[in-house]
Amino acid sequence: MKRSILLVIILLFFGVSNLQAQHKVSEELKQIFQKKDSLIFDEGFNNCNLKLLETQLTDDLEFYHDIGGFQTKKSFLKLWQKTFVVILLELIKENLFQKV
Repeated sequence: MKRSILLVIILLFFGVSNLQAQHKVSEELKQIFQKKDSLIFDEGFNNCNLKLLETQLTDDLEFYHDIGGFQTKKSFLKLWQKTFVVILLELIKENLFQKV
């Protein structure tokens, strides 16, 4: 009886240790994701390129922001457009009133 319990525990341990939560992804697919991610974040958000964001985001985008709540593509882009304007105004203000 003790042997069969020990055997079951050992089999469970080795069976569970081989489980993986994610499928292996090909290197080509990883590169595509990294390129798209870089394009959206570096160019779209960091460089405030709203037109690029509009072309790269799917029309059925559903985004949930912890502060703003649920957003569609249209509401997401509208909010980012306002954010870009605020950032631009801050940069202009910093440059205009910079102490030399």
